[in-house]
Amino acid sequence: RRLGRRQLNGFGMTGSEPEEGAEEAEGGRHRPVGVGVFPSASYTNHSCAPNCAQRFDGHGCIVVETARDVRGGEELTIPYVDVRLGRRERRERLRKNFAFDCACERCAAEAD
Repeated sequence: RRLGRRQLNGFGMTGSEPEEGAEEAEGGRHRPVGVGVFPSASYTNHSCAPNCAQRFDGHGCIVVETARDVRGGEELTIPYVDVRLGRRERRERLRKNFAFDCACERCAAEAD
């Protein structure tokens, strides 16, 4: 039961510097250093077209910041998977790792 909570509510933590040899065009790859559960951030839902992004500060605290203008009353969302992936692969990873089928606006639009 605890493992499920960590998997569903955990955030992969990475080092602050990209790994040596990581592709700059891909945003660089950061070295995984652990998994943290941040109760407030755990309430943030997923979207494949998120309006927020998450990062870790120098103290290991999660910071969620808006990535675009957000309308009053609009839900704040973050990506649970790499949004550069295609729809099929995003949905497969969400189903496997988070046990849900994505029904965000982007997935609905890409289904056509």
